[in-house]
Amino acid sequence: MTQGHCSFCDAFPLEDRSKVPVEHFRPKGLDEFAHLDFKWSNLYYCCEYCQLEKKEKWEEALIAPDEPDYRFLRYFVFDYTNGAISPNPTSSLHEQERAEITIRLYGLDSVIRRQYRLLELRKFLGATSSTIDDWAYRDFLELTM
Repeated sequence: MTQGHCSFCDAFPLEDRSKVPVEHFRPKGLDEFAHLDFKWSNLYYCCEYCQLEKKEKWEEALIAPDEPDYRFLRYFVFDYTNGAISPNPTSSLHEQERAEITIRLYGLDSVIRRQYRLLELRKFLGATSSTIDDWAYRDFLELTM
């Protein structure tokens, strides 16, 4: 599903960024989700940064990246001048709210994330690699192609 990328921020490779690359989407520390601790449908390949940002936070509207109708551009847009990610203004208000929650809980628009995306873009534009899966932040990079 992720080709070795973080399910939420698309960091790559995770071996360099995470000791235990598993996110419990519905937090195992909350009693209401304790029964999902080892359920495959609740586990996502995830970088340490996203895990440390989200911790045990939960909101029902949080976007799961494997939802049947999930498409990145349905929920999110990038600003290529500064690396920012934000809710897609052409989406419904409900979808924008879900995107905002996901951005906030996983810290997807932090200054460091913006800097990483811009750095990856500069490297990508000067590279000769033929596959997008060799790069972090694929959603960010694909739109420049």
